[in-house]
Amino acid sequence: MSKLGTGQMRLDNYRKVIEVIQQDNIVDKKQVAEKTNLTVATVGTILNVFREKEIIKEKSKRLNQKGRPTVQYQLNPDFFHYLNLIFYKKESENFLAIEVHNAKSDCLFQDEQKMTELDESTLKTKLLPILKDDPDIQLIVVGLPALISEDSVIESDISAFKGKSIKTWFEALFNLPIIVKNDMNLCALGYYEQLDSKEDISYMWLPEHDGPGCGTVINGKLLEGRNQIAGEVIYLPFFNFLKSQNVTYTEDIIAKTIVSLSALMNPSQVVLVSQQLHQKDLIKIKSICHQYLPANFMPQLFLKKEYLNDYFKGMAVTATHFYWMQFAF
Repeated sequence: MSKLGTGQMRLDNYRKVIEVIQQDNIVDKKQVAEKTNLTVATVGTILNVFREKEIIKEKSKRLNQKGRPTVQYQLNPDFFHYLNLIFYKKESENFLAIEVHNAKSDCLFQDEQKMTELDESTLKTKLLPILKDDPDIQLIVVGLPALISEDSVIESDISAFKGKSIKTWFEALFNLPIIVKNDMNLCALGYYEQLDSKEDISYMWLPEHDGPGCGTVINGKLLEGRNQIAGEVIYLPFFNFLKSQNVTYTEDIIAKTIVSLSALMNPSQVVLVSQQLHQKDLIKIKSICHQYLPANFMPQLFLKKEYLNDYFKGMAVTATHFYWMQFAF
């Protein structure tokens, strides 16, 4: 695909405009100029380039009381598609959720399959027909219940992935750009994206039979750290995971985890996702937190029973941001 221009300032302007079009769906030059602080002339030039490259399409013309009609534009949903793959474990069996989305993140196809094998042949059999049927797929996003460091899976609920570089493996299999993310990092991004307030958040999953996972977004950025293990609260000393290889959730342990997150990252919200906790448990957990943390430093606590909506939203945010930043321009 050809580049749309040269120079960092021009690229930055393109990205500002595409972000507005993504958020507002249908826009005209004046609206984009107001939201990007670019001149109407600059926006007009960029929109013309986008239209020539088929990134956007003319939606309609709105008649004014005087002068020429105002042209409205929207994102071309088929400029690119992306494939979401969510691997997860349920009742000791491996499953794969598959979704294809367009550039507007509309879901075009979805499926869920039990994966008795997770080898090269099985993955090709499952996924190559999807890629063949939709040649507009230009990116694959993979979500894993795993600790991922420098593209290698260190720990995972799915033993077949442990020790593998999923990114390198999938790139060789499918010859497409691959993004691999920890499930809770994607959930944190998805939850944050839906917040009107855009407050700093930590998002923690407390599964009944496995160790906790956590993702944190500060100042709009996902915290990953030097080895991409920031937020792996399972390594906090009171879990003693490396020695015991087992986790027992108590109100005291959960409270100490929240205090640790607050002391180190100071989020405004901590979201707990758990099937076992109830609202009355949050009162006790908050009380324990106050033994260690001044009340004015205490984050708001929220309880959720499931995380799939946040997960899918996080994948959409990751895919579209990566594509526009890396490839479109």
